[in-house]
Amino acid sequence: MASKNGPATTPGPNNQAVDVGGDIEAAIAALIPSIRQGHDLKPVPDSIYPQIFRLLELGGKHAWSLRPRTYALLRLIGRLDAMTSFVSEGLFDVSLPYNEKTLPDSLNAPRTRHKFLDLQPLILSEQAAGAGGGGGRHRHFGIDGDNYFVQSAE
Repeated sequence: MASKNGPATTPGPNNQAVDVGGDIEAAIAALIPSIRQGHDLKPVPDSIYPQIFRLLELGGKHAWSLRPRTYALLRLIGRLDAMTSFVSEGLFDVSLPYNEKTLPDSLNAPRTRHKFLDLQPLILSEQAAGAGGGGGRHRHFGIDGDNYFVQSAE
């Protein structure tokens, strides 16, 4: 959020402020590591996605901001260049999880496809991860479910 006295910030992990005034990518890097950075990969908390949305919006990437989980996964595997394919094919996060047949052809290298599919559980919400088999029970959000959706202009 913009401040009269300083750079724009958004809450980061553990609610510490992440500066978004100068370098949007650096702010996102503080939220989501990449495999190349050598971090132990852990599931990305659901609370991070609204922040990714806001940062991408601030960076002028509106179409990308509507796909924060896909962005996070592509960032994890170092393939942000493939984001345009997800946008052009009209794929949103609701398409997650992908399988070999539904994954866009832009991720054509077998190793990349394998990484994407293997790391998907890291970006799925707990509710979505549990619903994958179809035999799970009904889930309830701990907060208003509308917080997980972005209102588009009509």
